[in-house]
Amino acid sequence: MKRLALIMFCLSLYLPTSPSSQIIQQLATRLQSYTTLHMRFEQIYSSLTVSQPQREKGQLYYQKPGLMRWEYTSEEKRVYLIKDNLLWEYLPEENQLVIYDLTSKDFNQTLLSLLSGKLALENNYRLSLLPPTGTNFYRLHLKPLQEESEYEQIEIEVSRKNWLIHRVVFLDWAGNKTEFIFKDIKINRPLSTDIFQLKLPPDIEIIDYRKK
Repeated sequence: MKRLALIMFCLSLYLPTSPSSQIIQQLATRLQSYTTLHMRFEQIYSSLTVSQPQREKGQLYYQKPGLMRWEYTSEEKRVYLIKDNLLWEYLPEENQLVIYDLTSKDFNQTLLSLLSGKLALENNYRLSLLPPTGTNFYRLHLKPLQEESEYEQIEIEVSRKNWLIHRVVFLDWAGNKTEFIFKDIKINRPLSTDIFQLKLPPDIEIIDYRKK
């Protein structure tokens, strides 16, 4: 038995890792390599209760270790700012600011953790490689290992050229799909500190959901 165990161990040293594991390793290395990120995004939300997909566009800014700004520039303009473990949701049309506590267990941070490289994919998901949509991208399918996950499955599209995430699709348990397509991705370029500040009118209504 000892000899068999030794043989199996030696063989395991020569077995190649799965293609999905190799891609995840390359992706993780890439996500850890940048300190700033700026890109345009398109968000497409599809639901069984909505006849037409809802499309929105905007810009995303990220700076390690924990600053992120989502600025929607479509008809319904709004800004989401993540800073100091808080989420600030600014709704200019309603003249309203909503503050959420990011440390709450009820708040989902999957996309933030994914883009920042903090999400240990192999520890939290069953990974498999999907047929590519073209020659420029890898497609990964992620199935959560925990049943209490908000999403039933996630699909990630990674560039073969620079190992950056170009597309993410979240499918929840109700069949709703949220797709993000990233374009004009720029990394490691200086970002102004003003980007991570909100310019608010003095008469704005503030709704604070932070823990008291």
